[in-house]
Amino acid sequence: MKFLKLAALLMVGMTVLYGCSPTAGAEGRAKVGWTDDGAPLLNTKVVYNSTSLSRKIAIDEMTSSKAGDMLLAQVTLHSKAGETLSFQYKFEWFDLNGLALNAASATWKPLIIYGKESKTIQGLAPDPRGRDYKLLLRDAD
Repeated sequence: MKFLKLAALLMVGMTVLYGCSPTAGAEGRAKVGWTDDGAPLLNTKVVYNSTSLSRKIAIDEMTSSKAGDMLLAQVTLHSKAGETLSFQYKFEWFDLNGLALNAASATWKPLIIYGKESKTIQGLAPDPRGRDYKLLLRDAD
């Protein structure tokens, strides 16, 4: 039991250090935990490419479910700003071991959210091995 607590503490510490690493202004938010049998849960993250965008967009809800044998992610975004926000997003998918699935083929999708509006976006894993995801947000080009 002490080993599990130590391992959980170590994972939280590593997550904090990862969040402090220089990544061109990206900000990460992670949820770390453990299953009942002691296996690590994979992180679900939102990564912003700028602190300006992270201040203007709030994540209201992140959920996932199965659509057949594929993982379906649903994220509700909320504009904290009074003006119209134009940005792009994409989902990156990971297998049970945390390895990226088709990361190079994931495409950026445009999204417009009007002042104080909420929008829900969805993403479907590229294959049945998808067990976790990360949502990336960046300023529009």
